[in-house]
Amino acid sequence: MKGLIHFHSNYSHDAVLSLEQIRQLAIRKKIDFICMSDHVEDIKDYKKYVSHCKKLSDNKFKFFPGFEFYIGKNHFVLLNTDKKIKLIKEIKTDNVFLLSHPDTVRIPTPIIEKLDGVEIWNISDDSRFVPNKRKIRVYRKLKRINSFLKAFTAIDFHQNYDFKSTYIITKTNNVIRDFKNGNFYTLDQRIKISSSGKMKFKTSFYFFNIFYQFMRLIGKINQVLKLKVPYKIRKMFYKLY
Repeated sequence: MKGLIHFHSNYSHDAVLSLEQIRQLAIRKKIDFICMSDHVEDIKDYKKYVSHCKKLSDNKFKFFPGFEFYIGKNHFVLLNTDKKIKLIKEIKTDNVFLLSHPDTVRIPTPIIEKLDGVEIWNISDDSRFVPNKRKIRVYRKLKRINSFLKAFTAIDFHQNYDFKSTYIITKTNNVIRDFKNGNFYTLDQRIKISSSGKMKFKTSFYFFNIFYQFMRLIGKINQVLKLKVPYKIRKMFYKLY
């Protein structure tokens, strides 16, 4: 099964496509499933949201409803959930609980122990070409506490131009069970990443890694110099980045 995780629809304040439009995009791209993660605070009627996802799911394509939320300053996504939760202990065994675009290992141990995985590559937050080495280091440190943690790649889709052909491939038709058991891998044109975080990549990966680091350096220099860069140039920069 070929799919994507961490998708936002117009149920979120910062996204534009409806679930119907996302389904059309998925079928056009021959995608079997998408795990949604709209912002929990934006979904006023979660039962209606779940019902909408199920209504648009069939043998051709399936939505897994879910949401993105904060615990402290950290982002998390809960996939395959039919209700909002207020406490970590409410997470069920058939939910998939992920740390999203991680910046720190300063997370309470009970939360780490409850996690199923970490987004070691968030294509919206990182480069669309290569994973972020810092996020991989965070994943490896957290895995010392929770050895069952899986390595996920998330597209973090908000707009049409956010779409990238970096897919999660599950080994059976039972997507959630494969996520829980680590029976999946990330597949991109340049790199293959196992659920344990091991990577196989083509020579072009080195070029894009250098390009990514160069673009990050430009961004840091601009933060220091505080140059007034025209919006069109900044937009083009972020599309390349």
